[in-house]
Amino acid sequence: MSKWLNWAAGGLALALASGANAAIMTFNINANGIKEVNTSNVSVGDPDGTGTGTLTLDSGTGGTTGSATLNIVFANVDYPINAFHVHQGARTTAGPVYLNFSALVAPESFRNGNQFSGTVSGLDSTLVNNVLANPDNFYLNFHNTPFPGGFVRDQLPEPGCLGVLGLGALLLGRRRRD
Repeated sequence: MSKWLNWAAGGLALALASGANAAIMTFNINANGIKEVNTSNVSVGDPDGTGTGTLTLDSGTGGTTGSATLNIVFANVDYPINAFHVHQGARTTAGPVYLNFSALVAPESFRNGNQFSGTVSGLDSTLVNNVLANPDNFYLNFHNTPFPGGFVRDQLPEPGCLGVLGLGALLLGRRRRD
């Protein structure tokens, strides 16, 4: 439980520090191939592939000023990485691409060995805010040639109560300043 409280407190600190112009949230990612499922909830990912690290989403100040910063370490996966994005979908479902990072940056440009890190800019602020408002309805995944449906996946965790309060305070501040 303290892990969730630490995460939520960090989300609150980031939200308050960011002012009323942007919402920022960092998600701990613990992706694996077993979590990658098809529309029938059958695992279709790399059975021993993993990806651990963080995904930070920043809604920006409107329009296409949103961004995503990834810092992921992969193990037991095949390269090259063909695509990476956030999908809309519950934990046991496959859903449509929602934030298509691959449309804005070549996935392999972020990879150095098994380390995958970089920032994708130019994301739609409204879409990023939608993810931040209800992250448990979204998941991050990565694709390669052996696993075209995704080799690893992780559902974005639901923020703790402090993270929700931070996002609420941020949105209230935005409303008052507009």
